[in-house]
Amino acid sequence: GSHRQGGGSHDGSVVGGDADGGDWREFVLFGSGATTRQAPKTRAWIQEHIPDAVQLAEQGGGEVIFSVLAPRTKIAPHCASTNIRWTAHLGLITPP
Repeated sequence: GSHRQGGGSHDGSVVGGDADGGDWREFVLFGSGATTRQAPKTRAWIQEHIPDAVQLAEQGGGEVIFSVLAPRTKIAPHCASTNIRWTAHLGLITPP
């Protein structure tokens, strides 16, 4: 599967799927590589309601991102090189 370059670039090695799946894309909202053109309403909501996450990302402590997984994508269990931060995932659109 494909994955962005940067802090989580090793994550691409944990993506798999069948012949029709296996793609993981990320759009950085805050942090390294962020662009203000993506998801302006979501960015504003996050800035208002989770300012600590924005501040941490802007100081180099990670990113706030949208991850988009193609159908039938499988992500193997994995971890980062350290346990200094926590990653949380919230599924916005999930299969039944």
